[in-house]
Amino acid sequence: MPTGVTVDPSSFLLNLAIILIFTKIGGIICKRFGVPSVLGQVLIGVVLGPTVLSLVQPDMLIDEVGQLGVIFLMFLAGLDTEMDTMKRLGKKAFLVATGGALLPLFGGTLVARLFNFDFKTSIFVGTILTATSISITVQTLLELGKLKTAEGNIILAAAVIDDIIGILLLAVVSGASTGSSGNLLMLVGQIIFFFLIIYLFGEFVFPLLISLHAKYDIREGRVTLAIAACLFFAWLADYMGLATIIGAYLLGIFVGQTKVKSLVTQRIQIIAYTFFTPIFFVGIGIGVNLRQINLSSLIFTLAITVTAILTKMLGCMCGALMVKFDLRSSLRIGAGMIARGEVGLVITSLGVRMGLIPGNLFSSILILIIVTTVLTPILLSMMFIEPKKEIVETAISG
Repeated sequence: MPTGVTVDPSSFLLNLAIILIFTKIGGIICKRFGVPSVLGQVLIGVVLGPTVLSLVQPDMLIDEVGQLGVIFLMFLAGLDTEMDTMKRLGKKAFLVATGGALLPLFGGTLVARLFNFDFKTSIFVGTILTATSISITVQTLLELGKLKTAEGNIILAAAVIDDIIGILLLAVVSGASTGSSGNLLMLVGQIIFFFLIIYLFGEFVFPLLISLHAKYDIREGRVTLAIAACLFFAWLADYMGLATIIGAYLLGIFVGQTKVKSLVTQRIQIIAYTFFTPIFFVGIGIGVNLRQINLSSLIFTLAITVTAILTKMLGCMCGALMVKFDLRSSLRIGAGMIARGEVGLVITSLGVRMGLIPGNLFSSILILIIVTTVLTPILLSMMFIEPKKEIVETAISG
């Protein structure tokens, strides 16, 4: 999101109070209409920002607090990644996810290039389109009673793999864009080295520290250790030319395999969802000025939104058909993967900070995310309606 220039402490405190109050109002409205709270928080930011009320202006301090929110959000996403489910569904989910990542990557890159964005920005747009948000999908499937179906299980697993693919792509794209490596081979070696460090720490060092810590009664010590490790690897990822969220997400996966998963998840959720994460999402809305959208921006918004919908749906459908789902089930899986949300917003905000996503493009991506989030439950509700069986009774005359 755009970095502001306001640093007055009193204004910062007032802005925080306004943001937190309005996020609760947005949450009530979202619950009333059955849409994800994250969408409501972004829309509240749009209302508070220069697009409508200009009540809160982009602020450097809010931006930095929001970055902690996104780090905790991705750490929680890692904690919530069920590796057993990934292993069980294996090939099926991987093929669905691969189709749902590669086709949007190529489609988004191509459309951005057609609208004269440079190659780095275009491939970043494609990377944004690989993301999948299943929060609205899960809510819809629960209401329909279809979450535990074959389609529901594949959607859940494929969405996680989709985001892992997106994170890996982001690692390459962000590393190449920062010019931190002299050539692609060095960049790949740098990424592998980072993954090796975080693997060794997550697999061996962190469990050892947790075991040692169990001998002492330090209040919330294990949670503090997890937070410190999360922040350290977020910093290390950034230092090595990658994205902070990559370090947070990967460490979350490793912490999620330990016995402190439930404790850490519970505590981090309180810290993140009550303060840091809402500020991040509201800050995204505040940083958007929809008044900047002109006719050419509107045409691009329409083109990239249609591309995002069709490529995700067709890519996932192809993967589902390859693993022997019928056409109807494949359509359901494709529809369930359309929504972009948290990860898409996170990657977009990173692109803004890196100078790859200009203001008008940022607004277009936000509209894309809103449209796909609203469209997903509508399509799922239609596709899970079972065709009525016509019963023909033959009258038998006596």
